[in-house]
Amino acid sequence: GRAWSGAATAARNLGRRAEATTYYENALSKIDRMTDREKLRTRGQYYLFTGSATKAVEENEALVKRYPSDSVGLSNLSFAYFLVRQFDKAFEMQTRSIAVQPNNVPRLNNGALYALYAGRFDDAIASARKANELNKGYGPAWIVQGQSAAALGEYDAATAAFSTAFALP
Repeated sequence: GRAWSGAATAARNLGRRAEATTYYENALSKIDRMTDREKLRTRGQYYLFTGSATKAVEENEALVKRYPSDSVGLSNLSFAYFLVRQFDKAFEMQTRSIAVQPNNVPRLNNGALYALYAGRFDDAIASARKANELNKGYGPAWIVQGQSAAALGEYDAATAAFSTAFALP
């Protein structure tokens, strides 16, 4: 079942929604063969995929409560909180996810984005900078840096960040 869930995630990331739906259906049909952790993770990911953010929060909260260092669960819970517009909680959970995998560039960027939405502009800049230290060509982190700097009235820094982002190949 978890293999089908992994295939669903890969298909979703490639923009193959119909294929992902079929894979999730296969995964859910085998949920009785999964461990409790696998069940929670699969359902949590499925609810994010289907846009059932409240259900995704419930499943991922249960997952993280039982398995506090599950970085995928923490990251998925962060995104679920983001979808229900609980931006401070999204940032808090993403910070925990980053603590487990501190050099994960997309997670650092997501943490920066959640901080931006929570109005924590200095935290957003710090997380985005860390992402760009690890990968100078990661455009989304430059954008978050620019937006956060602009929100702080630091227009020269915002211009520099946006210029860097738009100069990327």
